[in-house]
Amino acid sequence: MSICAVVISYHPADQIVENIIALFEQVDEIIIVDNGSGSATKELLGRLASYTKLSVIYNPENIGIAAALNIGVKHAKRSGYEWVATFDQDSKVTPGMISAMLRVYATYPEKQKVAILSPRYRDIVSGRVGSSSNQYFNHGAGAYGEPLVVITSGNLVKSSVFDTVRYFIVAAVSKITTPKHDITK
Repeated sequence: MSICAVVISYHPADQIVENIIALFEQVDEIIIVDNGSGSATKELLGRLASYTKLSVIYNPENIGIAAALNIGVKHAKRSGYEWVATFDQDSKVTPGMISAMLRVYATYPEKQKVAILSPRYRDIVSGRVGSSSNQYFNHGAGAYGEPLVVITSGNLVKSSVFDTVRYFIVAAVSKITTPKHDITK
């Protein structure tokens, strides 16, 4: 399965370099969409210039996370990727996270009904492991549940879903903030 990761940045900390490097072995391509962070971010992301599976799109201003995600998703769809993995700049995957999610997907009996795979995450401040939503439509008997709500970071979305439900909803944004968490299996 072909997978493109889309990472949104806005004045990222140095840890974004480590977070991006952790993704390289798990996806086919990484697109960073920067929301007008300026020259310091260009220098920071320049540390990743030697990686051929990486493209950076620099927006001249902060257009919001939804609009930036849409830019990355449209690139992934034009490139023919089957899945899009969405990330915040401060989200770090654990080794094998993407393949673990796809293994769970492989066990799901109604794959044609799946639009998105959402991981559990560990809050780096509290250390608690949770999921995007504690509210589930149905707790599956296997390694999966059916959450009613998911966070954006760490999800795998089937590219074909965007043909049906369209793209992320863009709203006016005065300030972008990102949760402090990393992604676990």
